[in-house]
Amino acid sequence: MFTNSLTEGERRKPPRQRFRAVIAETRGLQYYVRSLVRASVRDKPIMIMPQTITDYVRQVLADAQVTVTDRTGTMDHLNVRVVSDGFKGKNLLDRHRLIYQALDEPLKDGRIHALELTTETTDGS
Repeated sequence: MFTNSLTEGERRKPPRQRFRAVIAETRGLQYYVRSLVRASVRDKPIMIMPQTITDYVRQVLADAQVTVTDRTGTMDHLNVRVVSDGFKGKNLLDRHRLIYQALDEPLKDGRIHALELTTETTDGS
């Protein structure tokens, strides 16, 4: 299997030495893959908690009642319902822009991947 990839000098080595060289190469590859996996896990953002989302929204709308529902079990696909008097006089697009601006940081860093918004005033409009 490895004889085609060996150089002429490597073919002349006894089989045991060739085997050790292959094992050493395989171990090097294993260490490389492990380092990549560790780096990807280290760089991955930590999942966001419902209280954190509520805190972000309440920085913009202090009286907001925020309900967060996880849609997939991974805490990055969320359904967020926000009820606040701060929405009075604003159309749906302006309401959503306000919430998206409040959640800008977790949206950019990947803690929130998908967001479904429901925005209402306290009187139901």
